[in-house]
Amino acid sequence: MVRGQRGGFKGDRGAFKFTGQCYECNQYGHKQNEYPRSKQGNDGDEFVFAATRESTTSWLLDSGASAHMTHNRSDFVEFRELDGTMDIVVASGQRLRAVGVGTVRFQAAGGCTIKVTDVLLVPDLDRRLLSIPSLVAKGVSVGFSSDGCTITFDGKLVARVEKRDKLFVWNVVASSDVSTATEVAASADV
Repeated sequence: MVRGQRGGFKGDRGAFKFTGQCYECNQYGHKQNEYPRSKQGNDGDEFVFAATRESTTSWLLDSGASAHMTHNRSDFVEFRELDGTMDIVVASGQRLRAVGVGTVRFQAAGGCTIKVTDVLLVPDLDRRLLSIPSLVAKGVSVGFSSDGCTITFDGKLVARVEKRDKLFVWNVVASSDVSTATEVAASADV
């Protein structure tokens, strides 16, 4: 099995080696949470920086995901470790461990603040996933077309999401600091 350019695995089911590209240094062979330099130095200073920066992140809309998931702890504005263990089975059949759950907040184009609850932290996942079934269960409508999809909530357009290859990729501005996120009339809790 071989996956796309940004991330993936090569080999059979017994031996998984990540061959994708790191989001931190853009080198191949390790993930951002395995980035060698991020494990050095004072984690306290790094956390303060991560808690106040804003950056563009990509979330994939996934009709097969049973829950929202991210691999990056700094995506969360609220977080708690899971009491027990929770294994997630991904499309390839691989089992990945969820270690926490919380709330993610970001801004869509046009300034709409989005708050996504019940997001799982899965450190070995190679991308961020928004579960379409979970969105729909919260009253969000997702409409698909050949070039992308639209996300609406309470009859208001929240986002237009582009289609890249066969993936629906939602580029958003991540806000790690709740106090810097601007609340607007079109905000949505999903």
